[in-house]
Amino acid sequence: MSHYSLPLGIEPSLDHLLVSNIEPEDEELDAIQDLLKEPKAEMDELAVQMLELHKLMKDLEARRMKLQDRVKPLQALVSPIRRLPADILQEIFLLCLPEGHFPTLDPLQAPLVLTHICQRWRYVANDTRRLWTAIHIPLPVLRIPSSHRGPGQPVHAAEDEKYKLKAKFTSVVDSFVGTVNAWIGRIGGCGLSFSVFQADYQTPEEDDCLRAIFSILLRRSKQWEHVDVAAPLRSVGRLVAIRPEDVPSMRSLTVWSTSRHSLPRPTPTSSSGGFPFVLGGQPSTPPEFVLPLWRESKIFEAPQLESLRLLCLDEPLPLMPIDWSKLTSLVIEKQGTLAHLGFLPNDIVIDIPVLAGVLRRCTRLERARVALTPGASEPLNNHETLSTPIHLPNLTSFAFFEDRSSSASFFRILEAPCLRKFEFHTLRKPGPDSGHNNSSSPLIPFLRRHGQKIDEFVVDTQYMVPSDRAACWELLPGLKKLCLFPSTFSSVRYPGDEQGLLPFTNCDLQQLGMVMEGQGTLSAGRQMLLPQLRSLECRTLSTLSDSGLLKFVKVREGLGLQRVCVAYEKDWEDPVDNLEGEIRDMRQRVELVLEKRCRPRFVQPRLGLPMRD
Repeated sequence: MSHYSLPLGIEPSLDHLLVSNIEPEDEELDAIQDLLKEPKAEMDELAVQMLELHKLMKDLEARRMKLQDRVKPLQALVSPIRRLPADILQEIFLLCLPEGHFPTLDPLQAPLVLTHICQRWRYVANDTRRLWTAIHIPLPVLRIPSSHRGPGQPVHAAEDEKYKLKAKFTSVVDSFVGTVNAWIGRIGGCGLSFSVFQADYQTPEEDDCLRAIFSILLRRSKQWEHVDVAAPLRSVGRLVAIRPEDVPSMRSLTVWSTSRHSLPRPTPTSSSGGFPFVLGGQPSTPPEFVLPLWRESKIFEAPQLESLRLLCLDEPLPLMPIDWSKLTSLVIEKQGTLAHLGFLPNDIVIDIPVLAGVLRRCTRLERARVALTPGASEPLNNHETLSTPIHLPNLTSFAFFEDRSSSASFFRILEAPCLRKFEFHTLRKPGPDSGHNNSSSPLIPFLRRHGQKIDEFVVDTQYMVPSDRAACWELLPGLKKLCLFPSTFSSVRYPGDEQGLLPFTNCDLQQLGMVMEGQGTLSAGRQMLLPQLRSLECRTLSTLSDSGLLKFVKVREGLGLQRVCVAYEKDWEDPVDNLEGEIRDMRQRVELVLEKRCRPRFVQPRLGLPMRD
């Protein structure tokens, strides 16, 4: 029988009422009412006290809020930030600037946001010259809808809408140009670094905006240090016309042609209503539609220029007026990507002979990133440009993209004894005859000569057969960072390119975690491939298993492995017992980032193949 504790003050004779539904007698009801009088009175008294306390709390909270409103401004007066000297505040402001890119015109980011806090901060920020010495200027875009009219819409209504948009854009441009002018005006005598970007929407209003921006910047041309201009070729005429003495302090220059188109010409008319006819040739091009030529510019002769980036230049590289021997940093990409209707003039193509001729003149080069023109033909074996070595004694970082052409002849003559970081990408798939005894990679001869000192290697293993991968690992005994990334270079991709690529697999991981017998370039004995490896990052196509990855980390962590970041496809094998626990334990010793992906499905189940989940 269950035992119940009796409520305080209840008589034992009433116990049976608590454990049953028996109706109490009259005498029992009177007894219960007597028992309820005292606790109910006490409850009512407590409720009154609670109401009084609640009212008191509300009064206290109101008094506290009123005092806080009085104290808050007084506390701000004694805040430590108000007592900071201006020079300390300036250093704090400088630390607020973004890293990796020039400051923007965003009012919610530094430095503009610092001018919206208080009067003193605005004064200090405006007086800090170094805070305004760099700026990124993306030009506003005029979006004009198509001229198609809806049912019943009159012609003048569409024209009125365009007029309103252009008027609004003009107002935006005036404010935009004023902000840039005020920004540039704060640098005083400090150097100026800037980047300008204009996409090509073929509107004269945007070109006028860029001309206004260039007018502001050109007034400070003697203070230019780092210049990055991405704009249609038709808009950079004033930049092309700069003389070397106008930019005495410019150390780096980026030229990026976002378009080689002129503005749409007015529709020609004649008295007969047709197009004008010119006997004996084509009508002359009006001066305003003639595109400037970078190969006629003197800006490349700036006395301090040592870093140059050329993107979508589409002009003959050997004819450029550039003192290549002064450059320490060079980037050449996207040459030939603006070809009109697929026509690519031979003189703008960057192939192996052209690239070799340019690099041979860059005797001081330390960093380089170059790409062959898509579709460039392979040179003849006896080409005279490839008969002598390319000596780059100071080159420490080199990124190369061969597209679909073989660069074996280039790497046979490249000599870079101080190379530390090497990045190589290709879209050339290995041939069917590529195997263990037939290397298809152009890197092997180069790595045999210079792989000893390379400590960072970036490559996409999708385009390397396993035997070439193993050969590369053997030739990089000092490698500390291995990055397996897809290409970061721009190129033309075709449907079906993703077929036939070679994933990074468990077998590759096993090679990196095995003790190999000495052979080839290795001394006799047993040693680990990549014995100095500290970091492995894999973002390329890979089919790895959890167990394979864990085994690799366990083997390599005792040899100094510090970081593993791998994105791999879904694991079809049996799951690892206590996977989360294993990973948690490893993360105490190694920075471990694992990201699982699903393989893209190119075949549907309805075609006859089962879909794996």
